[in-house]
Amino acid sequence: MVNGGITDGFEFRQIVKQNSFTQHLEWPYWDNPDCINKFKTSPCQYSGLPLKVMILGDSHGNHLYPGIASSVNPGYGVFSGGTCPPLIGIRAYVDKNQAAHACATADYLSRNFDILDSNSSIKTVVISAAWRIILDGNFLNPAHKEFWGGVKNKSLDESEKNLPNDVLVYLGLKRTISAISQRGKEVIFIRSTPDFSKDITEICIKRFSGDSLKQDCSIPRSIFDARRQSEDRLLSRLIQDFPNLKIFDPYDVLCSREECFLVLNGMPLYRDSFHLSVYGSGLVGKALVHKYGHLF
Repeated sequence: MVNGGITDGFEFRQIVKQNSFTQHLEWPYWDNPDCINKFKTSPCQYSGLPLKVMILGDSHGNHLYPGIASSVNPGYGVFSGGTCPPLIGIRAYVDKNQAAHACATADYLSRNFDILDSNSSIKTVVISAAWRIILDGNFLNPAHKEFWGGVKNKSLDESEKNLPNDVLVYLGLKRTISAISQRGKEVIFIRSTPDFSKDITEICIKRFSGDSLKQDCSIPRSIFDARRQSEDRLLSRLIQDFPNLKIFDPYDVLCSREECFLVLNGMPLYRDSFHLSVYGSGLVGKALVHKYGHLF
């Protein structure tokens, strides 16, 4: 049984009161005018110079920024810029409203490599993206699906023209990791975070009066493990190509063995249906830096 409210179609244990955490759903880490002026890209965030860490990816790279920036060693500048999948030679198209989707035409990745090449102090590149969406091509959130339709990857290489989404992701990512490694940088691949069919406020908030506030909201982990099959296959191929590839799994932070949490100890881990909140980013960033401290 569900403890009232909207359920996302799954059983989960506990609901949280809306006004206890909606203040934590704001995201002030998209654009920084000083960063845009300095690095000539948008979105853009950096924590100082010299740059030591680059986060390369789409909005799932951006949602790691505050957590990593607040966890690295003092004096380690962290940079995050761009908003498209980090796939050399691959562009992401959508079925609807293409004009509103920059990734089909904008070349954020080339600009990121320009920044990487002009900042030799960068030693570590963190790669992150919404892997499930770009691999499977499907949005879970009905509002996103209605607006965008689906995602179709297309290669700039005619010989790869008719290949499926998952193969193109692999080929583009392989080229990206190779290009970073050839520059003598360490690469950390970040696995996907869970995504949901509704925003966290719809799934975890029960509108009620009284003091029956519960602290946690979770969904069975098996749901999300099943959605990771394409990513599992991608990772297996990458490990064969790059045996020393560093890998970090946010599930180690966001999930127990049985459940994945949307709200933990009364604090939201996400700010919508698939992006981390500042609090969630902080937990993931701290665990990442703890695991690979020598690279930060």
